[in-house]
Amino acid sequence: MSYDMLGMLSICYLFFTSSACLGATLAIEANSGEEGYAREYKSQSIEKIKDPYSPKPFTFFTDVLYMKAIEDGLRYAETNSFTFSPPGNSIEQDFNYEFGVRVGVTIPIKEDELSCGIIYTRYHAEPDCVTKIDSQQFIFACLGAPTYLPYGNTQCGYVRGAWKCNLDKIDIEIKKPIIFSKSFFVFPLLGVSSAIITHRVDVSYRDYFIVTGPSFGTAQSIVGKSRTWGCGSFIGASGRFSFLDNVGFVFRGTAALMCGSFDATTRFGEFTSSDIQDGFIRENANRLFTLFQLQAGLSAKFLLKEKVSLDIALGWESQIWSNQMRMTWYSTIPSTKEGNLTLYGPFADISLGF
Repeated sequence: MSYDMLGMLSICYLFFTSSACLGATLAIEANSGEEGYAREYKSQSIEKIKDPYSPKPFTFFTDVLYMKAIEDGLRYAETNSFTFSPPGNSIEQDFNYEFGVRVGVTIPIKEDELSCGIIYTRYHAEPDCVTKIDSQQFIFACLGAPTYLPYGNTQCGYVRGAWKCNLDKIDIEIKKPIIFSKSFFVFPLLGVSSAIITHRVDVSYRDYFIVTGPSFGTAQSIVGKSRTWGCGSFIGASGRFSFLDNVGFVFRGTAALMCGSFDATTRFGEFTSSDIQDGFIRENANRLFTLFQLQAGLSAKFLLKEKVSLDIALGWESQIWSNQMRMTWYSTIPSTKEGNLTLYGPFADISLGF
C-alpha cells in the first residue's frame, strides 16, 4: 500500500472522528439547554403560584371584634303569682354586642416552609344591669342564703343583677403552608394558648316578704368572683380559596385543651339582721377546660408594592369556652355552678404581608 493511500485513510479517520466528537458535544449542549429551560420553566411556574397573591412569610394584622358574650347559669331570680307554687319565669342576665381587639404578627422561621405566629386577644364585656320590681313580692331569690324556711326568706320584691367578664388570651403557633394551586392553600396549625378569664357577679335583693329576728337573716347582697388562668395546646388549620384573582373565602378553626387554676370567692353581706357578719365561700381547684374557635369570611388582597400586600377581610367568628366559670352559691344548700362562655359576632381584619 502506497504512502498516498495511507495518508487518505488517515485523513478520513480524523474527519469521521472529529465529526462524531462534534455531534456528541452538540447533543450534550442541546440536552443541557432543554434541562435548563425545564428548570427555568418550573421556577417560573412556582413563582407564578406564589406571586402575587400567595401567603406572605412576614405579616402584621389587626382584628376588630364586635361580639356578644353569653354566660350559662346567670339566673338571678324566678317569678310567679303564687307564693309556694313552682317558679314560673326566670330573671336572667341580658347580653349585648361589645367591641374587642386582636393583634398578631407572623415571623418566618424557614422561608416558604415554616413560620411562627404570636396573637393577643382582648375582650372585656360589661352588659347592662338587670332590674325587676314586684310590689306583691312574688320574686324568688336564686342566690340567697336561707336560714329560715326555704321559700319564706327568699321571697322578695326587688332584684338587681350585674355581670362582667374580662378575657385576655395569647396564642403562639407554628404553621406550614401547603399550596395546592394559585387559588387554594392551607396552613396546618400547632401551638400553645394561654388565657386569663375573670367573671364578677353582683346581685342585690330587697324588700323581703319575711324578715326574721336578730338570730336569723338573709343576705341582701351577693358578690361572686371567679378567676381562671390556664394554658394548653391546640391544633387547627387556616386557609384561603380564591374565586377571583384577589378575592376569596378565608377560614380558620382550632380546638384547644387547657389546664387551669380556678379561684372562686362568693361574699354574702348586708343581712336583714344587723347581728350577722358577712360570710364568704372560697374555692381553689385545678381543672381542665376546652376552647373551640371558628372563623369564616371573605377576603380581598391588594398589591401595594412588588412584595407588599394588603389584605382586608370581613367575617363571622364563634368561640365556645367550656366550664371556665365556677361560682359557689347558696340555694337552700351550697352548690357549685359551672357555666360555658360563648362568644359570637362579626369581625374585620386588616393585615400587611411582606
